[in-house]
Amino acid sequence: IISLEKLIDLMANNPRNRFNIEYNGYSVWNLDEEYQINPQEFLSKGKATPFENFKVFGQNYLTIYNDKIVYAK
Repeated sequence: IISLEKLIDLMANNPRNRFNIEYNGYSVWNLDEEYQINPQEFLSKGKATPFENFKVFGQNYLTIYNDKIVYAK
């Protein structure tokens, strides 16, 4: 088990630094909110997941990129 900060480094910050990718955005999360994974609610066309019906924590409410709202729940 790793900390949230370490996970963000491994999955976002390190690849961005490694490949010299600039990012001008941020997201707002409620890490305490529990919800059940429902593939029919996915925004992508891909609906396959081994985690269907799993209960998880952490809900994204807002994503801003280049000073524009690109996702809002």
